[in-house]
Amino acid sequence: MYKRVLMVAIFAVGLLSHFALANEMKAPAVNKEMASMGNGGNDMMTMSMNNHQHHHMDNLGMWMFNVMPMYMNMDGLQSGTNSVSGSSSDMMVPKSMNMYMLMFMAMYMRGDWSVMLMNSYNIKTMDMDMNMMGKTTSSSMRSEGFSDTQVVGGYNLINTKVQKLQLQGGVSLPTGRINYSGDMPMMSDTLYGYPMQMGSGTFDPILGINYTYFWHKLVTSAELETLQRLYKNYRSYQLGDVYQLTLLANYQVLSLLSVGSKLQGIITTKTDGVAAGTNANWGVDYNPANSGGKVINLFATARISGSGVLQGQSLAIEAGYPIYQNLNGTQMKQGWQASVALNFMFM
Repeated sequence: MYKRVLMVAIFAVGLLSHFALANEMKAPAVNKEMASMGNGGNDMMTMSMNNHQHHHMDNLGMWMFNVMPMYMNMDGLQSGTNSVSGSSSDMMVPKSMNMYMLMFMAMYMRGDWSVMLMNSYNIKTMDMDMNMMGKTTSSSMRSEGFSDTQVVGGYNLINTKVQKLQLQGGVSLPTGRINYSGDMPMMSDTLYGYPMQMGSGTFDPILGINYTYFWHKLVTSAELETLQRLYKNYRSYQLGDVYQLTLLANYQVLSLLSVGSKLQGIITTKTDGVAAGTNANWGVDYNPANSGGKVINLFATARISGSGVLQGQSLAIEAGYPIYQNLNGTQMKQGWQASVALNFMFM
């Protein structure tokens, strides 16, 4: 059902682009320093590329680099759309989780082609209750390391001063570990649950389509992406597929300042399989039934662009909160997230 809806959305984006092309306005080109923030940094890089690439000659190449610290929070448990309490029958009941990420991105563009490389260094901490032998004790988990690496290429089907339509394709490489473990009360060297691991353990294809429209000082964009998990990893489980639709709008209020908003809808299917060396009865984070769901996030964004010797450089800030969550089983509910990004461009 959800896959069918997303395929219709892809068709709608493509239809919109052809309609706009047929009725293209004689609007002036947007200021080349105007750009937008994005999801996990990927939208940010894409929008920066959208606002710059079509202003340069096809025989010129451009490098873009991005460094982005990011924070995400999860607090409390939720089943479906309702908050719930942890069950004393679960051995491990998570209470809160904090994720600190430092994301790195590099992109090269030439003509209508682009290629992007993205990774992050993550620190995850989780506080939880341990229910053992009729007693409840507090405990915690911590994992640290690099995530999976994404390599994504793009090609512009349409690239004018007014609009842009880009197809994207790539792969997520399993550079993130999936065997993090630690000592817990009465359990030594215990493998952590799915959320505390850094990667998928599989090679995962990525597909996407992005449509951007430029009108005076306004930039709007719609992007649909999917990350597919096709097989089980060496720990005998397969993370869920991810489908993400992002709608962006940014307005240039000053010559070097733009502000905007982003609406992001994410559908994640359930994890398939219990990780080898663990037991689904250990707790919420070990049971694949407690994975996947539907989330809608709303973000506020701001971007300050450089001038003079800092031409092509920018500072972007983003903060968001989920306005809707419908989670499978029982999971920790998402909280707020924020990021600050430094963007650099070189010819």
